[in-house]
Amino acid sequence: MLEYLKNIKMTRSTISFIAGAIVILLFLKQCNSISTLKNEKAIAQTEANRQLNNLLATQDSVRVLVKENGGIVASKRTLEYTYAELEKNNAKTVAEFKSAMGDIKNLKNANSLLKTQIEILSKIHGDPANVDQKSDTTATITFNKDDDFGKGNTRKFNGKVEVSYIDKKFAASPGDFTFSQTIKLYAMTEKTNGVEQIRIATDYPGITFGEIENINLINNKLNKPTKKAGWSIGVGLGYGYTLSSGQVINLGPTIGVGLFYSPKWLRF
Repeated sequence: MLEYLKNIKMTRSTISFIAGAIVILLFLKQCNSISTLKNEKAIAQTEANRQLNNLLATQDSVRVLVKENGGIVASKRTLEYTYAELEKNNAKTVAEFKSAMGDIKNLKNANSLLKTQIEILSKIHGDPANVDQKSDTTATITFNKDDDFGKGNTRKFNGKVEVSYIDKKFAASPGDFTFSQTIKLYAMTEKTNGVEQIRIATDYPGITFGEIENINLINNKLNKPTKKAGWSIGVGLGYGYTLSSGQVINLGPTIGVGLFYSPKWLRF
């Protein structure tokens, strides 16, 4: 190889060949730089949009849509944090979720955090009570009410109270009551016009959503491929100019096996 390089004469054709190769390499480098700038601009724009959406999400309140059947759909903007941001700016939230999740002591593997607070106002119009008179002065009154609101939403209420009439006065025991509910909630996240929000719906009557918070955890690293300079062995197949040992430049197809070195700025 060295002997071959020593025998190359710097003729006009040789100089033109070398100059053309340098121009091509510089052109490739410029194309790579432009592509990198475009990529960095897109990343910066995405990050700016994320920070703006987070600001608007912290100022957002729960919005409620009442459906025709009386069910409700509550929605609110979602937050988007890296785990580092979550730990730094929302230590209270991190501690709250760790405590609530029980055996989960590390949120780094979590994809999304969701919490909501609901208030239920139940107005029960009971069926006629059953009175079981035990004696002239005592009786047991029992209550029973079963409601099926559809789509897996139910409410059951039953109880009993012992009443008595002694010394011309009515008295009642504290009573025994059982109240059970089955409430089905639906939740989804959606992105509309660049705004991501959480939606929670239910057909159970009397529910009010006092708080909704959804935090999506993201990996905000650029994850750019590492460009390393180095040697490589490969097979080349192409079409172009070649410089022969007789100092003649030929145009045509080329094929060969070689040892190649590529600097960082040429890797893309």
